[in-house]
Amino acid sequence: MMEKELYELLLKEDKIIKSLIAAAKTKQKVIVENDYNALTKVNENESVLLSDLDKVSRNQQKLVSRLFDINSLEENGKPRILPILINDYKEIFNTAQLLKINELRLEVRDQVKVLTALNHQNRFLIEHASSLVKETISLLLKTRKTSLIDRKI
Repeated sequence: MMEKELYELLLKEDKIIKSLIAAAKTKQKVIVENDYNALTKVNENESVLLSDLDKVSRNQQKLVSRLFDINSLEENGKPRILPILINDYKEIFNTAQLLKINELRLEVRDQVKVLTALNHQNRFLIEHASSLVKETISLLLKTRKTSLIDRKI
């Protein structure tokens, strides 16, 4: 029963992360197009998705802790996290369900890597767009300060 609940939480997590990836790709497009309104909408959407992801992660952690408690599993100084539960205590899971859970967990991990790479690219785009704006403003301010006679044409 708890295996099914764990699998469903992983499915929700996977769906949210895929939505975050789509949002990150959209963010790249709106940054390049300099569409402030669209960027605001993407940021709001990401905020909602991150809140949902946080809820799912907390529920997943509660479930993993319950599995440790219910099965009276020894922690031996290890954290109560899903990879340790799956790797060290395989016998508490139905083998077929364990394979499905582990495959989905690995897929989620790979999706997180993709999302991280996209976020790094977006940060790079934002930093360079910001520096371009600062440079443009600086150039405009310099041209205004020089008199018409001193300006080079």
